[in-house]
Amino acid sequence: MNDLILKFKFWVKASRGYSLPMSLLSFLVVFSWCVKEGGKISYGLVALLGIAFAHLGTNLFDDFIDFKNNVPKQEAKRTYFQNSNITLKTIFFATFICFFISFVIGIFFIYKVRIEVLYISLFTGLLCALYPKLNHISLGEVALILTFGPNLFYGVSLVMGVDFSLELFIISLLVGILTLILLLAHAFMDFDTDKEVNKKTLLVRLGTKERALNFLFLLLAICYVTLFYLIFAKVISPFGVISIFTLHLVVRLYKYLKDYIVTPDSKLFLRNFIIARNIVSLLDIIISIAILVR
Repeated sequence: MNDLILKFKFWVKASRGYSLPMSLLSFLVVFSWCVKEGGKISYGLVALLGIAFAHLGTNLFDDFIDFKNNVPKQEAKRTYFQNSNITLKTIFFATFICFFISFVIGIFFIYKVRIEVLYISLFTGLLCALYPKLNHISLGEVALILTFGPNLFYGVSLVMGVDFSLELFIISLLVGILTLILLLAHAFMDFDTDKEVNKKTLLVRLGTKERALNFLFLLLAICYVTLFYLIFAKVISPFGVISIFTLHLVVRLYKYLKDYIVTPDSKLFLRNFIIARNIVSLLDIIISIAILVR
């Protein structure tokens, strides 16, 4: 039993399970909307399982490509190097298992709902499969917004039996950009290694860390403005105003990342990432509650 628990913990760490709350909280927003609109809760929860395994599979596949190409990794992401029994074949097999579970859940919904589930599943699956390559040509960011934004929202609303309205589309873009912000905080701290191996992420194409940092926080500002627009337009309830209490975290993250430009200490990678994750997580939760009480 202890051996099984250790293996489970290893693969949770290897698949960057610490990033899983991002897909779960993105799901929570659309799930809240669909529940409010009378959607099928049980189907939503089954969809959540498929989303979680697709997320972990994408993380593993991204690492598979990076390790195959000898892309340098941050200390917090060297799980495979710390276990001599893990091979590329093992990583690929774990990736296959994650994607296979998502695939089976997709087949279930195609049978239970309608054929449109197949189209959105294939498109999302294609984005997940191509993500490691897209991430090298500055298109990984677009794929991520689509995956965690409109694609996820449309797919969940479809299986829960709720119309995909213009209001939900706007919220989906907001959530997609919030998730992108987390990716960019991650990529910002990988700036030097990505540039070294000619990995053309969006931030690397901006040329300098200073520009990358400013772009990241410009996107954050856009998210806050959009959130307040949704309150003003009565798409979500005034409860969303509580989001102003997350601004102290934004200021702290800016300070830490600015310091990271001068002293890129890999030991601070996880601390900075967790602050970015907390900002995005809190905003997703606030939006979800503001939807439910509107």
